[in-house]
Amino acid sequence: MSGKAIYAVIGILLLGWIGAVAMSAIANWPHLPLDMPAKDTAVDAAYQKAVSAHVMRAAIAALAPVVVFVLGVLLLRRRGGA
Repeated sequence: MSGKAIYAVIGILLLGWIGAVAMSAIANWPHLPLDMPAKDTAVDAAYQKAVSAHVMRAAIAALAPVVVFVLGVLLLRRRGGA
């Protein structure tokens, strides 16, 4: 396999990973139980904090492999390996 083909395969795998993390994030989205008052400001603040933390964790999980791959490619090119 040539270098470009390997990059294409890795790119497809990374897109699949991002899609899997996105599906998991949607399936596990924070929700309010029915016995909680939705109009309470403290409940709303806690819910917004939970949503923000959930989105941040999902973004880190989705993009961490991409960042590692890009850094690896940059290091290999800098050393003349790829």
